[in-house]
Amino acid sequence: MQRHSRSASSGSPAAPAAPASPRRPKRRAAPFLASVRFLDGSRNVYEVSNAKDVADARRMILEELSNVAAAMIVVRD
Repeated sequence: MQRHSRSASSGSPAAPAAPASPRRPKRRAAPFLASVRFLDGSRNVYEVSNAKDVADARRMILEELSNVAAAMIVVRD
């Protein structure tokens, strides 16, 4: 929050404040977890925080990783 100071020598009345515009809550991307099994049998869990939906999270995982045998994407609570 910023402070505004008025000089004591100003004789004019303060101008009325403009009504504050309502703030919209910033939409946070839904966090997703991706459980990935690779062709060699190894497994790992990844967080996908910048996807719009489950399909977008799956697309991102498949684009970023190679040798993926299966991927399960869930919304993290």
